Amino acid sequence: ALERVDAALTHGVRFGYVVVDGGYGKDPGFLRGLASRSLCFVADVHKDQRIWLNDPEPYVPPASGGRGRRASKRRTEAPGQTVAQWARQQSESAWKRITLRQGEKGRLRAEYLHTRVWVWDGKEEQARCWRLRVRRECGAKSPSHYVLSNADEIDVSRLARMQGRRFFIEHAFREAKS
Repeated sequence: ALERVDAALTHGVRFGYVVVDGGYGKDPGFLRGLASRSLCFVADVHKDQRIWLNDPEPYVPPASGGRGRRASKRRTEAPGQTVAQWARQQSESAWKRITLRQGEKGRLRAEYLHTRVWVWDGKEEQARCWRLRVRRECGAKSPSHYVLSNADEIDVSRLARMQGRRFFIEHAFREAKS
């Protein structure tokens, strides 16, 4: 997928952001690759995506003084949680209703939670501070989408509309298959 993004950039294709489903969103290397290219992304992630509310400050443990190889794998003492756990802990009043677009049957609205989180896959030297957005349909009790984005300066409503554009892509795929 990064090769396709690079090819588009090489051929002068201009775009404001990259929106991906959970298949790509679960790949931390892909998301890091987009971020390292200074590309804005909006990525669906699975409900078991680990997050931290503060920087987990990964570190390599110091040598124990004993025999054997020195530790090289980073770890953290900070407790993490999944995006689903975080969403369940939020109050009903924390959900904000956002109008996404005008649809055939009127305004399409959904409810959202939004916060900054740190994401770390256990391999990077440092965790990355990104934005988490959780969506549920109006009146529903459980979330339908968990989304990470590296978009810092974008309004929450605009971020929600950016992610919602995937609907048209998915609809086109269904139409093409039928």
